[in-house]
Amino acid sequence: MIVIKDILLQFCLIILPILLFQGGLSGRSGEKERMSARILFAAVSALSVVLCMSFPITVDGGLVYDVRTVPVVMAFLYGGYAPGIFVALVMLGYRGYLGGEGVWVTLFSSGYLVLLFYYAARWNALSRMQRILLALIIGLVKHAISFIVLIAVSLLHGCSLPEIVERLDLFMAVGLIGISLLGITVFLAEYLRENAMMKNQLQRSEKLMLISELAASVAHEVRNPLTVVRGFVQLLRDSVDSQNREYIRLVLSELDRAEYIISDYLSLARPEAELVEEFEAGECLRQVAVIMYSYALMNRVQIKIQVEERLAIRGDPLKFKQVVMNLIKNGIEAMPTGGVIDLIARHDGHHVVITIRDTGLGMSKEQLTQVGQPFFTTKEKGTGLGLLVSCRIIEAMGGSIQFASEKNKGTEATITLPRLGQSPSA
Repeated sequence: MIVIKDILLQFCLIILPILLFQGGLSGRSGEKERMSARILFAAVSALSVVLCMSFPITVDGGLVYDVRTVPVVMAFLYGGYAPGIFVALVMLGYRGYLGGEGVWVTLFSSGYLVLLFYYAARWNALSRMQRILLALIIGLVKHAISFIVLIAVSLLHGCSLPEIVERLDLFMAVGLIGISLLGITVFLAEYLRENAMMKNQLQRSEKLMLISELAASVAHEVRNPLTVVRGFVQLLRDSVDSQNREYIRLVLSELDRAEYIISDYLSLARPEAELVEEFEAGECLRQVAVIMYSYALMNRVQIKIQVEERLAIRGDPLKFKQVVMNLIKNGIEAMPTGGVIDLIARHDGHHVVITIRDTGLGMSKEQLTQVGQPFFTTKEKGTGLGLLVSCRIIEAMGGSIQFASEKNKGTEATITLPRLGQSPSA
C-alpha cells in the first residue's frame, strides 16, 4: 500500500527548489545576483535529492521508491547545464553511498539525462504547454528505462516471470506517481514564473503611467518659455559681433537639444498613433535607410538592407520610421570605429519580423536586462527616453520588441508586428 503521507512528504521536498527559483532566479536582474541565485538553486536542488532518497516511499512487497528525478530534471531545465550536472552527480554519488542492489538500477536508468542535456538549451524557446508535455515525456522515458532495467535485474536474481507479472501493477503505480509529480512541479514552476512576469509588467506599466503624466505636464510647461527664449536669441544673432555670434549658435544648438528631449517626453506621454493606416513596412525601411545613409557614412558605417515584399502592417508610418531611425542611430553610435548595420525584414506566418543588427560595443547581460527601462542609457549624453518611446510605440501597434547583445560583438533588436492580409493559419 502506498502511503499518502509519504507522497506528500516527497512533494514538499521537491517544491523547495521551485520556490527558491521563483524568489531567486526569476527576481534577479544583475549578473552577479543571478549567478549567486543559480548556485543557491543548485545547492537546494541537491539537498532536495538527498532528502528524497533519505526518506523514500516504502510500499508493500519491500519496494522502495522516491522522486529524486524531479529535482534533477528541474535543475537542468530551469538552472542550466552547470546546476543540472552538479545535482546529477550528487544523486549518483549519494546513491552509491547508500549502496544496495538499486545502485545498478540507478546507474543504468540515468540514460534519460541525455534528453536533459539536449533540451536544456532549448527550454526557454518552448511555450508553457510544450514545456509541460516535454516534462511528462522525459518522466515517461525515465520510468520506462527504469522499468526495463528493473525487470532485467529481477530476472538475473532468479525471479520468475509470473512473479514479475504480479508486481507489474505496483511498478506502474509508482511510475505514474513520479510522472505526475514531475508534471505538477513543472506546471507550478510555470505558473509562478508567469505570475512574476505579470507582476513585473504591471509595475512597469504603473511606472510608465506616472512618468507619462509627469512628462506631459513638464513638457508643456517648459516648451512655451523655451520658444520665447529661442525667438529672442534669434533676434539677437544679427546684432552681435562674430565672437558672440558663435555663442548664440551654441545657445540655439542647446535649445534644439532641449526641444528634442521635450519631444521625446511628449511621445512618451502619447505613444498611440495619431494616424492609423495600412502601409508597407519594406517601403518605410528603404526610406529610413536612405535618410540615415549620410549619418552612417560620416561615422564609417555601412547599412545593408534585405527586405522581403508584401510586408503590410497597420499603424502610424511616421512613428514607425521614428522607431527604426532611433534603433539605427543607436547602432551607429555604438560603433565608434565604424562597422556594419544589417536591416532585415521578413514575414513569419502572420507576423512581420524586422531585425536591426550592429557590430558595435554591445552590452553586458546586466545592461541588457535594463534596456527599455525609464532613463536607462549607455550614452554619455543620452536620456534613455528614445528607446523607451520606441518600445511604447511598437506596443501601441500591437507588436513587441526584443533585444539580444553580447559585449564587444554587437546588439540585435527584433521587432515583431502583426502582418495584414494573413490568417492565423498562414
